Amino acid sequence: MGQGTLGLPGVPTVLIGGQPAATVGSLCAYVVPPPGSPVPPPPVPVVPLPLPKPVLIGGMPAVVKGSVAGPGTVTGGCPTVMIGG
Repeated sequence: MGQGTLGLPGVPTVLIGGQPAATVGSLCAYVVPPPGSPVPPPPVPVVPLPLPKPVLIGGMPAVVKGSVAGPGTVTGGCPTVMIGG
């Protein structure tokens, strides 16, 4: 399974751990291509995990641990920030 990095655009006016907050529309770029692939796949949009009470950042749902990002899920984040808890 490849690994990726959440990237732009994010919300530059809201920083979490010093990085722009990831929301719907943020992209996940894979840094390890799938086996047999000559080039990395293009960035894919992140789909947020449905929350009972969605948290909006910049008017968009926040990306949280467990959100879908391409063929995988978001597994990391800022350990000192809790969203929707």
